[in-house]
Amino acid sequence: MGQIYKKVLTLSFLLVTLLTGCHKDIAPLTTPPSHGRYSRQVKRENRRRAWQAYWHDRKTNRLTSDANKKIKKSNKAQAHAEKKLREKHVKNQTEEVQEQMKNSLKEAQKNNPQRSLRQRLRLWKFKKK
Repeated sequence: MGQIYKKVLTLSFLLVTLLTGCHKDIAPLTTPPSHGRYSRQVKRENRRRAWQAYWHDRKTNRLTSDANKKIKKSNKAQAHAEKKLREKHVKNQTEEVQEQMKNSLKEAQKNNPQRSLRQRLRLWKFKKK
């Protein structure tokens, strides 16, 4: 029993000395201070880097949002043109066909609102009577 107690005590002593002696930073500085550099210099450089990263993120966000604006604008124009085409196509039909097309459009929007006008027209063209 005495030998086990000595082994446990020595192992715990070694473990404590290794853990305290070989201490590593869990979250080290991005630029650790070296010879000739004060901790204030390191803090200043870290703040400058953080500031540069912030402005870089702002710039990239602005550029991507500008690019997305152009895409949204073209999508909006395409939707508007599709709406005009749909209205013009419906006006060219007789009244009975217009009523049938409106009913079928309502049904199509319930079932699959993602279909474009051209896809719906294809279905109307080949639909059996």
